[in-house]
Amino acid sequence: MDIETTPGAFNGAVASYFYDSASSYRLIDSYYPANGLQMTLTLRPLHNNRKVVPSDLQSLAMNDPVMIQRFKNLLDWIFTQIPNVQLTSLVISSEFDVNLGTDASKWAQYRAFHQAVSAYAKTKRAGLKIAAEATWDGLVGFAQANLIQLNQDCDYIGVSYYGIGANFAAKSMAQVSADIDQVVALYTKPMCLYQFGYPSSTVLGGSEALQRDFITTAFASWDTHANRILMMDFTWLHDMSPQAVQDSMAYFGGASPRFGEFLGTLGLRTWSGAGTDKLSFPELRHQARARGWGNAIPVATAQSLSTTVGIAVPVTLAGGDGDGNPLSFTVAIPPAHGALSGTAPNLLYTPAAGYTGPDSFTFKAADADAISSPAAVSLTVGAGGTGASTTSGGTTGSTSGSSSSGCGLGGGAALAAILALMVGASRRTPRT
Repeated sequence: MDIETTPGAFNGAVASYFYDSASSYRLIDSYYPANGLQMTLTLRPLHNNRKVVPSDLQSLAMNDPVMIQRFKNLLDWIFTQIPNVQLTSLVISSEFDVNLGTDASKWAQYRAFHQAVSAYAKTKRAGLKIAAEATWDGLVGFAQANLIQLNQDCDYIGVSYYGIGANFAAKSMAQVSADIDQVVALYTKPMCLYQFGYPSSTVLGGSEALQRDFITTAFASWDTHANRILMMDFTWLHDMSPQAVQDSMAYFGGASPRFGEFLGTLGLRTWSGAGTDKLSFPELRHQARARGWGNAIPVATAQSLSTTVGIAVPVTLAGGDGDGNPLSFTVAIPPAHGALSGTAPNLLYTPAAGYTGPDSFTFKAADADAISSPAAVSLTVGAGGTGASTTSGGTTGSTSGSSSSGCGLGGGAALAAILALMVGASRRTPRT
């Protein structure tokens, strides 16, 4: 309905984003490639409890040849409008397990539909990845067996998760972490959380602080499952307007005030006026930057020093930051045969009385968001000689301090992709 209003007429409300017939302008195909962004495309013939197809198809089963052909025609039209867009994945249906429930015949019909249109889509785009987005409740509960079968036909496991329990009650962070662990354990394929959020409504037991903690917990879980979770799509940037909440409640047929509280408080920013940041939005920015999105990860510079028995040697910790941000330094593992004094980055190494031989310590560099990999300062304490010397080494990527020195290697600048919220993110590395 949002794209195809009548057979072959692709002029619904969403269609103009693909192609504006009045101006002959392809917005999506113009914007995303020009800005170096990839896109996740979600088409929803089944959307939660609704069947969202043109009116002439409403009475047909999902595996009806006419239904399948019309969806193929839709794919033809869409792919024609986005020839230059790089798709992270094509998602077919959203929270569709709610619609199918536990009806075995409906599941069989839908799987036949999904197999047919997925295979066809892959003939239109080489290397296209297919997913089917289901609810967390379905994946781990009422539809688990059916989804395990259907996901055999998918490249990615699609998940919708909102950190809520019965009657939209907000869950604890311990439960959120356990929920993510539980769903990840069910599959070996890459997993994408296509809808992912937490309500800030105090009516539901949430708050801005808990929503912020949800962001922190989400990234910690992502670090734990970095080789399994491919992306998290945080929902949404802004709260819905009051009218949009009412429209969505009508769309899904829900009249519960708690449902409205849920829908209206998922945003990372408020709705009124120009909107203001909730506590979760700067936390999202911080957690993303800590992992190299929109922020070069600092690097700590290794070095080698030598001194003679009983002679202290100054050590100036160094590092680099591709964005030129001020750096602070922290000793990670202290020396085994001596002591450090002073305030980083300007330290003094004093070897233990009478000790000669090798020694070392490690340290890390950090900007406001990210921490480097540790680098080593290697020390040689000789029996005698002319005193201390220093040799700098390469960069690698409790006494502490700060410095504004240095510049280093550049990092990823993909924060815009994660904050676009409806755009997929690529694989990332966990925080050190």
